[in-house]
Amino acid sequence: IKDNYRQAGAAHLLVVSGQHLAIVAATLGLLLPARHRRLRSVLVATVTLCFMALTGFTPSVTRAGVVVLLVAAAQLCSAEADTLTSLGAAALLLVLQNPAAAADVGLLLSYSAILGILAADALLRRKKQAFTKQGKQLPAWLWHIVQLVACSAAAALATVPVLTAIGGGISLFSVITNLVAVPLLAPLVATGL
Repeated sequence: IKDNYRQAGAAHLLVVSGQHLAIVAATLGLLLPARHRRLRSVLVATVTLCFMALTGFTPSVTRAGVVVLLVAAAQLCSAEADTLTSLGAAALLLVLQNPAAAADVGLLLSYSAILGILAADALLRRKKQAFTKQGKQLPAWLWHIVQLVACSAAAALATVPVLTAIGGGISLFSVITNLVAVPLLAPLVATGL
């Protein structure tokens, strides 16, 4: 099974990673309404620390965990959490702790995926504002599905340059597999909770 996943370019789905932590944190964040922002931040931070400990503070989970904890801390302090600042702070903390982390392929893949997600999210927000100005509006459930699919696809596509650089190339089948499989991961993990 591992070989089949590896050949399809989807072996990363079998490894507990920062992607799984992000899905768990986002799912828990959705359980409490926005008016309970501080309680939600404490819950997400607590679960993040437990998840990090449960996985033995692996590098990929720790990278994602530091970002989630920084965002939760900003929300606890009633500050607006800036994701790019949190991402930069997490990178700085990880590199200060271990300078060799700057050349780690996992770090490059993680940050590429996050930047892809942020770009897709910004684009979707602009599209949603344009729809609202035109008097159009998608049902909330459909909007969440569009966000999930678009952000997952953006994360998969954003890692292609890194994968190509480290592997000397990448299979088109691998890209297609990830565009199909990655968006399915979030609902599977969320319903598994």
